[in-house]
Amino acid sequence: MDTLPILRSTRFRQLCMTPYLLFFYTASICGWLFEVIVYWTQHYEKFPLGELFLSYRGVLHGPWAPIYGVGAVLMVILYRKTGKSPGRYFLSCIGICAIVEYFTGWILETAFHAKWWDYTGYFLNLHGRICAMSLLVFAVADMSVVYFIAPWFWSFLRKIPVHGKRVLCIGMTVAFLLDFAFSLAVPNMGLGVQICGG
Repeated sequence: MDTLPILRSTRFRQLCMTPYLLFFYTASICGWLFEVIVYWTQHYEKFPLGELFLSYRGVLHGPWAPIYGVGAVLMVILYRKTGKSPGRYFLSCIGICAIVEYFTGWILETAFHAKWWDYTGYFLNLHGRICAMSLLVFAVADMSVVYFIAPWFWSFLRKIPVHGKRVLCIGMTVAFLLDFAFSLAVPNMGLGVQICGG
C-alpha cells in the first residue's frame, strides 16, 4: 500500500514551497523538543524540565533544531524514489542521516569551534560526529515520520485555508531567518556545548 500517494500526484508536484516549509518548521520544533526531553532524562537531577525549556542548548536561540527539519524534508523527497521498498528506503535513510549529521557537525565545529554533540566513545563513531546508534535511531525515526506522521500532516494542511498557510509560513520564516542571522553572529552556547578552541 502506498502510504503517501499525495507525494506521487501531479497536484503535489505543482504545490508551492509552503507545505515543505511548514513541514520543515514542524520537524525542527519537534526535534528540539526531542532533544530537550532526551537531555532531561540524562540530567533530570540537575535541571527541572521547565528550566530546560527556557535554557536548553542549540545552535539557534529559538525552539527549533533545523537539522531535524532538513532531515525530515529530505526523507519525504527521498520517499518518492525508494518508498516502495522499505529495506532500500531504510538504508537510504541511514545514508542521508550520516551525511546530514556528519557535515552539520563539521560545519558547526569549523565555524564556531564548538561541538553541539559528541559521539566519541560510541560504537562505530566517526570523529564523534556520527555513530552507529544515532544513525539507526534516526533512520527508524525517519521511516516513522514518512510512513505515519507525514501523511497525517499533509492531510491536516489540506484543511487549512491557503491564506492561513501562507500567513503562518511567512511568520515562521521571518522568525526563523531573524534567529538564524542573529545566531550566525552569536550562536547559542548553552547547555552541553563543548568549546573546541581554535
